[in-house]
Amino acid sequence: MTDEPKYSDAEVRAIIDRALSRDSSQASGLSHADLLAVGEQVGVPAEVMARAAEAVRAERVSRSASEAVTARRRRWLVAHAAVFAVINGLLFAVNAATTPGQWWVLFPVFFWGLALLLHAGLAFGVAPSSRALERERRRLAPPKLRVDAAMPTAATAPPQEEEGDARRDEARALSSRR
Repeated sequence: MTDEPKYSDAEVRAIIDRALSRDSSQASGLSHADLLAVGEQVGVPAEVMARAAEAVRAERVSRSASEAVTARRRRWLVAHAAVFAVINGLLFAVNAATTPGQWWVLFPVFFWGLALLLHAGLAFGVAPSSRALERERRRLAPPKLRVDAAMPTAATAPPQEEEGDARRDEARALSSRR
């Protein structure tokens, strides 16, 4: 019996992370086919690795969708605040130039300011709706990963020339019938 060291799941993850971070050729990450090959090397079926990769990808897309919706909300808030400042600045100048003793400009500043505060509360305090997140996920999500797409074989993918020849033959047959 050999005294080979045993590693926990956390240690395996740490070892792989450290090895990948130090290997400069893997700086951009693993391809899907490489990931499936690593899984097969350690005894994990390709289907299980593909499902796990899909789950991680879905989590990443969900996180990105939430960040994108929040960033869009904040951009709209900044635009709203800029319009508020410009318009109310102009109203203040008109008020000061026309009727300096009567500060009617305070009414639009107050009520529009309340609307701006409500907008800020919604932008920072309310989580994005599930519908908005789903819409953003659909916009961000690449096509689903497939096990067979990562490892095409010669038997499953006919050569392009044969397919082109078959189409040409079919076109000639149709033109000769006319």
